[in-house]
Amino acid sequence: MSSTLVDFVEELQRIVDETEPRLRTVSHDRAAARPAPDRWSAKEMMGHLIDSAANNHRRFVEAQLKDD
Repeated sequence: MSSTLVDFVEELQRIVDETEPRLRTVSHDRAAARPAPDRWSAKEMMGHLIDSAANNHRRFVEAQLKDD
């Protein structure tokens, strides 16, 4: 891997390592609470981001398998 890619991977790992424990401190009730009736909760936003990432990953894989 190039040093730039290595730096990126190391930075991403650092972010995950620092963020994961903080996310675990958020209670279920707090994560599910909507700030307003027409606004998403943090849990809904996270679900949307995970769903989008999974769909995009599938699209990238499928695109690599196509000839055009």
